[in-house]
Amino acid sequence: MRVLRLIRPHLFVVAALAPIAIVSAGTVSYRLERLDVPPAPGVTRFGQATAIDGGLIAGTTYSHYGQENATDIATIWTGREHRPLLLPGGKDQNTIAHAVAGDQIVGSLVDSIHAALWTDGGTKLLDLNPSGYHRSGARGAANGYQVGYADGDKEYAVVWHGSANDFIKLNGSLDSAQAIATDGRQVVGSTPNDAALWTSFSPSSYVNLAPQGSDGSEAVAVWNGYQVGSADFGEQARGIHAMLWHGSADSAIDLHPAEFAESRATAINNGIVVGSGTALVGPEEHDEALVWLDPLHGAPPINLSRFSDGASSNAWGIDRDGVIVGDVEGVPVRWVPLTATAIPLPPGVLSGTLLLAAIGIVGILLRRFCPASFC
Repeated sequence: MRVLRLIRPHLFVVAALAPIAIVSAGTVSYRLERLDVPPAPGVTRFGQATAIDGGLIAGTTYSHYGQENATDIATIWTGREHRPLLLPGGKDQNTIAHAVAGDQIVGSLVDSIHAALWTDGGTKLLDLNPSGYHRSGARGAANGYQVGYADGDKEYAVVWHGSANDFIKLNGSLDSAQAIATDGRQVVGSTPNDAALWTSFSPSSYVNLAPQGSDGSEAVAVWNGYQVGSADFGEQARGIHAMLWHGSADSAIDLHPAEFAESRATAINNGIVVGSGTALVGPEEHDEALVWLDPLHGAPPINLSRFSDGASSNAWGIDRDGVIVGDVEGVPVRWVPLTATAIPLPPGVLSGTLLLAAIGIVGILLRRFCPASFC
């Protein structure tokens, strides 16, 4: 069971979302910035920012032309300005970007269902679909490696190294698996029902992360020996919960905040976890972006919807400086921390110790994220 859902934003434009909003709540302050999705006559445009690395943001913008189907366009943002990634031509008119690492952006060619790798600022495109495979998708990247899946005689979790036929299959004895993220050392993903970890680029390093009592689970991000994702404990029990692991099923920590019907963790960096919670507002579901500044020690998450006047929101990615990207009511955004303080997870190499040194995310150079040219 795949429990993670990439949520397509609502099909409307929110005019009330200010380009910049600064809100302070106690000792935690974020500057909410709207990313550019330029309007066009007769076209409804919206999108989501899904990943950030080194100030480069990757995601997807969607365009609706009247009653016709949406067009998906893989997009990168530098500052607030956006630029579509190179289209492959031919039948492939729809693209999605999932992750960014340095100058590499990975995603999918939607129409052909092929994994894609963009380089050189999105101006070069490589189709990663291996020869002899029906379809594929790339979901994560780090240190020159890309991870995802390829369908041949069965679904394989794969690691590419910059070209379609330079890849490793991670399944081993698994009938089906997907790789979703990597930090360049470990890989996370899922089998049909269980969260999966590979501690190296070898099938023999596979670890089943499924928490006890779960009906389905998925790991979607990894950092320094820690993994995050979600687990489904069943509608009659506890529902879908955000989860944190440290290399084994027994290490699972349930991050779920009790005030939400469901929750998911979607990214981790420098010990900070982001994700979203789903609240029930009457018969409707309402998603709210969350950030766990101290996930290891049980501190409740900060609800980022407070910085967007309670509007529906999702957090999809975070960089090493604590800048979070996502969407608010279909508008791609980033939350820049101003005075947030995090207690990071202990490094993976010190798993037996308690490292309680608080690292303040302060003094972030505003001109890095908000240059005078667009502030």
